[in-house]
Amino acid sequence: MNGAALKDAFLAEARKSSMVMYSSLLAQAQRIDVDGNQIKLTFAASQKCGATFEKYKPNLEAIALRLAGRKILILADLVGKEPVSSESGAAPVDPAKKSALKEQAMADPSVQALFEVFPGDIRDVEEV
Repeated sequence: MNGAALKDAFLAEARKSSMVMYSSLLAQAQRIDVDGNQIKLTFAASQKCGATFEKYKPNLEAIALRLAGRKILILADLVGKEPVSSESGAAPVDPAKKSALKEQAMADPSVQALFEVFPGDIRDVEEV
């Protein structure tokens, strides 16, 4: 089965197998490329698909194996970033800024109310 035919059959079978898997992962991909023994899903850098990808990767590999008759590696890449499995590409954050953000979060009345009901601690903050 050639690349285009495998891609079409793979998408159709994945959709038939699990609409949730198809909608939450495959339909969100900007590109899906079939090259030899791999299928690469490309996502925008802003998409957070790592956990979803890892959840459905075994199912996708099983579908590809069944269709191609050989082991097909399923990969996910973010446009302009390292592959999803590598989280080390994050930009360094200024500790003073991080400390100020944590103080700002702790001063927020809704955060204080939350901690009154659910005791805990803020381990990490990020600006959105």
